[in-house]
Amino acid sequence: NPGKPGSRDMRDAKMLYVTLKMDWTADPEVSGPEALKHMLGEGEGTAAWGDVDGLRHKYFLYQPETETVSGVYVFFSQEKLDAYMSSKLFTMQGEPRHVSKVTATVLDVMEGTECSIEMAEWGSARPSQEDVAQAAMLIVHLNVDYTAHQSLPHEQALRNVMRADGMGYPKAFRAVLGLRSKYFVYDSATETCSGFYTFLTRAALDAYVASDLFMAQSAFPYIDGMAYSIHEVWPGTERTMDLGAWTGQSSAWLGPVRQGAQLVMSTPAGQGGSVSAPRTETEVRVERKGDSKEKAALAQATERIKGLERELEASEDVARAMASLVRTQLLFAFLADSVGPVNVVTRTCDYPMVGGAPGPMVGELWRRAVHEAGGVVRRSLKVAKEEPRCSATMKRGMAAVARTGELHERLAAAERRLQDAQQRLMEQRAATTAASEEQDSKLAQRDAEVRALTQRAEAAERHGAELEDEVDTLQEALERGSAAAVAAQEKIEGLEMESAGKEEVLQGVQQQAEEVCAEAAALREMCDAAQQEADRANEALRQAVAQLARLKEKSKAE
Repeated sequence: NPGKPGSRDMRDAKMLYVTLKMDWTADPEVSGPEALKHMLGEGEGTAAWGDVDGLRHKYFLYQPETETVSGVYVFFSQEKLDAYMSSKLFTMQGEPRHVSKVTATVLDVMEGTECSIEMAEWGSARPSQEDVAQAAMLIVHLNVDYTAHQSLPHEQALRNVMRADGMGYPKAFRAVLGLRSKYFVYDSATETCSGFYTFLTRAALDAYVASDLFMAQSAFPYIDGMAYSIHEVWPGTERTMDLGAWTGQSSAWLGPVRQGAQLVMSTPAGQGGSVSAPRTETEVRVERKGDSKEKAALAQATERIKGLERELEASEDVARAMASLVRTQLLFAFLADSVGPVNVVTRTCDYPMVGGAPGPMVGELWRRAVHEAGGVVRRSLKVAKEEPRCSATMKRGMAAVARTGELHERLAAAERRLQDAQQRLMEQRAATTAASEEQDSKLAQRDAEVRALTQRAEAAERHGAELEDEVDTLQEALERGSAAAVAAQEKIEGLEMESAGKEEVLQGVQQQAEEVCAEAAALREMCDAAQQEADRANEALRQAVAQLARLKEKSKAE
C-alpha cells in the first residue's frame, strides 16, 4: 500500500539519535535556549535538512533539565543514513562554540513498527509550526535480559513479539489517545529496546505516562530496567516532517514457527475455526457543483482506491494464513474435534515438548498418546497411530495432511487475486494521476501566487515602516534645526546690539584719539619752540664761556 508504511519499510529503515550538550556561556550570540529556538524556527535554521536525500523525519528536541538539544532522524535505508553521516551537514554540528559534546547512535527500526506510526493526524495536511509547538516526545529505554525467562531466550524472539505477523505487540498502542507515532527501535550492542513516542500534546503524553499500558512495560520478567525522558519539540521541525513516501511493501518472510509460539489461529475445544476474507464494497456518492467537480472526482477516485486497498489487505491476510498452514507441513499441527473436520491450528508440538502447561484445547488424545505425564516423548508417530483410542484422530489428521494440495491451490488462487487487485489498484491510480497532477499544479500555482502576494504585502509593510521611521527622523531633525535657528537668530541679534554699542564706544575713542593727536601736535610745536630757545640759550652760553676763557687768559697775562 504505497504511502502507508509496510513491514519491509521498517526492516530497511534506520533511526539516528543525536544529542548535543549545550554550553550557554560559550557564545554571546547564543546565550540561551530561546536564542537557538528562534534561529531554528523564525530564522529557518532547519531548512537545510528538508533537502536531505532519504530522510523521512527529523525531530528537533530540547530537554531543559539536562540542557540538551537532540535530533531524532528516521531514514528509509542504511545507505541514505551513511551518505548523510558522511556529509558536512552532519559533521558540522559539533563546530559551534555553544555545543560542548555530541553523541550519535544508530538504531534498528523493528518490524511491527508500521502498526504504531503515523496514526493521529496533525491539525493540517502538513504539520504546521503551531502543531509541532504543541507536540512533545517521550523516549523510553528498556534493558532486555534474555537469561531471565524462557519465554524470551534471544533477540529473534523479541523481534517476533514485535512483528505484525508474529505477536503484533505494537498494535496495542493504536488506541492511545493523542499518539501520532511510536517507533520501536533496537540496539544489539547494548541489548536495549527503545520507544520513541510523538504525542500531539503534552497533556496526552502525561495521560499516557500515568496509564497502566505504560507502567506494564517494565513488569515483564525479561525487562531489567526502564528509563525515560520527556522532550520539547521545537519550531522548525515542521520543515523536516513526513518527507518522501513509504513503499507500503510487506516482508515476504513468514519463517519457521518457533517452538511454543502461537500460530495463525486457535479455537476452544469443540468450536470450529476458519479463515475468510470479508467482502469489501465501497459506494461513494459525490455531488458535483460548479468549480468543485474536479475535487469531487478526485475524492471519488481516492475513496475507490481506499476500498481496493482494504480488499487487498484482506486478501493478504488470507494468503498469509493459508501459507502458514501449508508451509508448516507437520502432522501434529492439524487436530480434529469430536465431529471430525479439521478446524483448529494449535501450538507447535504442544506445550509439553517445550515447557509449560497446555490449556484446554482440541487434541488431548493426541497429547496423551505421544507424551507421558511428565512431558517426555515416549512414542513415535508410528506407534501413536496404532493406539486404538486415537486412531480416528490420526486418520482425520492424515486426511488433513492430504488436503495440503488443495490448500496450495487455494494459496495460488489467493496470490492471483492479490496480483489482480494490485493491477486494478495500479490502473486506478494511473487513471487518477493526470487529474491529481493537474489539480496539484493548480493548487501549487495558487499557493505560489498567494505566497508572492504575501511577500509583496510584507515587503510593502516593511517599506512603509521604514518610511515612517525616516519621516520621524526627519521630523526630529527639523525640530532640532528650528530650535537651533531660533537660538542663532537670538545670538545674532545680541551680537548686533553688542556691535552697535561697541561702535559708539569706538567713535568716542576715535574722537578722543583725534583730540589727543591735536594736543600732541600742539605739544610738538611747543617742544620745537622750546628746543629752538634751548639751542639759542646753549649758543649764548657757549659764547659766554668762550668770552670768560678769553678774559681769564687776559687776566693771567696782566
